[in-house]
Amino acid sequence: MKRLRVLLLLCSLAGMSACVNMGDRKQDVDTRKSAALPCELSMDLRDQADRSDRTGQKISNPSNRPIESKSNEPLKTPMRFPSPASLVNSLLETLARKNTQVKRDADPIQNDLTNHRTYIVDGIWGNHVYWEPLRERLGDHCHIWHYDNSGKTPLSSLGADFAAELSACAQRGETVDFVGFSLGGMVVREALRLSPETNVRRVVFINSPHRGTAVAYLFPFLPACRDVKPGSDFLRRLNAVEWNHETLAIWCPADTSIVPGHSAKFKKATKFRCCHVPAHFWPIISRREHKAIASFLNE
Repeated sequence: MKRLRVLLLLCSLAGMSACVNMGDRKQDVDTRKSAALPCELSMDLRDQADRSDRTGQKISNPSNRPIESKSNEPLKTPMRFPSPASLVNSLLETLARKNTQVKRDADPIQNDLTNHRTYIVDGIWGNHVYWEPLRERLGDHCHIWHYDNSGKTPLSSLGADFAAELSACAQRGETVDFVGFSLGGMVVREALRLSPETNVRRVVFINSPHRGTAVAYLFPFLPACRDVKPGSDFLRRLNAVEWNHETLAIWCPADTSIVPGHSAKFKKATKFRCCHVPAHFWPIISRREHKAIASFLNE
């Protein structure tokens, strides 16, 4: 890690040096071009440039030669470095595109399910595009539920919106599977609390803060994060509801977003799967986790 930091520092210094050298070379070229003009013409062009600056009017330059400003300072272009978030997003997009190359027949999907629907519910600040590989693996009956995952909407409101859609599924007589990641798992539980008539077949929770997460204290200005503080009213109300669904809970002991990690180990689940990779987003891009989810939903 120390060598990597030194390498990044050297690269940034080299980039800054290159920009400065380019500016110096541009200044030298402009100076030489100005010196090549006759003295009278050069002074006349400078006077025209000064009048143009004062009046805001454009002065024609019949000679089409560069007009040198009195200020010979090189143009300063601010250097921009990619943010850590953009680097993570680029990594996830690359791995997601790589996962789309997985053959569908490598993990057989049950296609004999009629009148059935599977929902994938992403977590906070997630990009729904990352779930396309899993959605394709699960089949045409799988859908990604799009909602406001900025954290600005309380989970009770998000659950009510999702419950309305589940009520429509119940009226059509559809059975439903769920894959809820992180905060999305809490949205699934709230929606099922509000729509108990939903014909649930199986549920998968991935790194969801069923008993809260200490990271929520870092974002007290977001209503959704306040809902998942340990011991919140929302969690007490949710955990008091009876749960009788076939459920797989995937959790990570060293999760960096769900602290402590065992908060994602849903006590009412029927199966558990421990992921030892200390990255909250790992199940999104892991082929092994995708295969385990598909296998559970196909049982």
